[in-house]
Amino acid sequence: MTAYRFRVKFDPDPTSLWRDIVVGADRTIAEFQSAINRVFGLDQGHLWFAGDDEDYWDSNVK
Repeated sequence: MTAYRFRVKFDPDPTSLWRDIVVGADRTIAEFQSAINRVFGLDQGHLWFAGDDEDYWDSNVK
């Protein structure tokens, strides 16, 4: 089974709180988001977005 490891941070500050999360390739984005909320102790009503580099973090689109 293929799995992917993601490093998840609250903001782009390199000293911010982060966690590594491993998810199977067969999981949906909603399941991935649920896993993120669980590891950070957040409820399912928390807002979220995904990005892959500083261009995304610094974007005017939020």
